[in-house]
Amino acid sequence: MDKHTKLSFVWIILALMTICVTSFGISKNIKTRTSIVRQERASSQQLKDSKAAYLQKKNIVNKAVINQSLNSNNDVLKSVAEQNVNNKTINQVAKQFFTTYYTWSDYKSYMDRANKLQNIITPELKNNKSIFDDGKDSTGGNYLKNTGIQSEFDSSVAYLSQSSDSTAQALVKVVNTSWYAGQRNNSGQSTRYYDLTYNLKTHKISDLKQVLIQKDGDD
Repeated sequence: MDKHTKLSFVWIILALMTICVTSFGISKNIKTRTSIVRQERASSQQLKDSKAAYLQKKNIVNKAVINQSLNSNNDVLKSVAEQNVNNKTINQVAKQFFTTYYTWSDYKSYMDRANKLQNIITPELKNNKSIFDDGKDSTGGNYLKNTGIQSEFDSSVAYLSQSSDSTAQALVKVVNTSWYAGQRNNSGQSTRYYDLTYNLKTHKISDLKQVLIQKDGDD
């Protein structure tokens, strides 16, 4: 074997050794990273499980405290508990109602709102044309079809004003975004206030009146 061949052979061996060392290092790094990722996932899951367990215990304790307060002989404590329960109830009902009421994509979905909400509203409210109109203007033209106006519910919050064993009344602030067909980028936001009455016995909204409306740019 001549000198040139020996030198080439040495370089080949060194190259192979380098490849082996590099491959070992890469494999080790991959295993280390995989282990770290697994540990992070396990820690994240443990955190989620801990939060879920905490929230579950918190809800159980809150319900127990509320039940004790509602059955308390202390009239003040009982009254406060009832107010808190009614406030939570009317906020949930208001959100359920206005999510449907202010979300539509076309004339059909606009007209279907009353039917979708019939389980939580009285028949009188369902047939109230000032609340569930036919999408037409004073001249009889179908402004909703002609403009293609669409709407999306954003948020609602109810401020309980008074309540009893049978009814809860609240001022509800509702925010929605609307736009004309094909002009989502030029949408505008509106804020409305409603006087809402909910029957706690029948579990239906019995009265609804709009008291104020504010649009983008209004003072």
